[in-house]
Amino acid sequence: MKSTRQILSFLLLLLGSTTLFAQTVLAEKHFEADRINSVKVIGTFCDITVVQKDRLVFDGLIKGKGDQGDYVIAVIQSGDDVVFKVERKKDRNWGWNDIDIAKIDLEVPSGTELTIENSSGDIRISGLEAKELQVGATSGDVMMKEIYADVRLSTTSGDVTLRMINGNVSMRSTSGDQEYFDITGDLKTQATSGDIEIAKLNGDLDVTSTSGDMDFDDVSGRINATSTSGDIQGEYILLTQDSRFKSTSGNIYMELKNDLDEVGFDLRATSGDLEVGRLDGEDHLVIRRGDILVTGISTSGDQTYTN
Repeated sequence: MKSTRQILSFLLLLLGSTTLFAQTVLAEKHFEADRINSVKVIGTFCDITVVQKDRLVFDGLIKGKGDQGDYVIAVIQSGDDVVFKVERKKDRNWGWNDIDIAKIDLEVPSGTELTIENSSGDIRISGLEAKELQVGATSGDVMMKEIYADVRLSTTSGDVTLRMINGNVSMRSTSGDQEYFDITGDLKTQATSGDIEIAKLNGDLDVTSTSGDMDFDDVSGRINATSTSGDIQGEYILLTQDSRFKSTSGNIYMELKNDLDEVGFDLRATSGDLEVGRLDGEDHLVIRRGDILVTGISTSGDQTYTN
């Protein structure tokens, strides 16, 4: 009898614990539509996943501590344009500790104009052909793969990874590393803090960094690279137009696929050595030849150009 009472007490305790820690569906939304021109998603504390399908399908789910209705997933449609917006009650200070699941799964048809603004959540986009793709993330990582569109990105805190992009890329980051692989199109990026890695780029490159290293591999195009603090390094670089490298504190090392005898150089260094192939200098090194001119400026650091 005592054993039976112990088992019953344990089951009641287990049931009470399960009820105590049960998660409530705070908000949930399903939406479908055809013939959509543009889609905008405004998310808060949500992970967002986007893939391409034949029609627009939206599924949003938020579960956590609280009551149903503490969050609202609104759908605003005007003709062929749709906006999905995640809103929360203003009388509570919500955070990640209140949320167990917060996700948005989005399917969009080919050719859709897509805009995403998200805070405190990751964004994943894959296999998408779009008229235009704009993404803004306040805190969270951004990952894109197999994209056929011009991409405009802005992040405050979080890493960015772009792979197999066919289109021009414009990026601005406050804090976080950036990684690009297999880009066909021009790439322009600005970073306040974080390393930048670029591999297999066929297009012009314009990159500026305040703090962080730059690493280029297999780039074909014009390069304009400026770093305040950090090294600029490149391998298998084919310059197609005049290019410029500038570093305030850090070394510049470029391994070129170009024939050095067909490239001109105008290099200046306040403190550091200058080297082009077997030629070297200290403060100023000028080599006049070829149709392509490389300008290099360094305040504290060496410059090396080889092949």
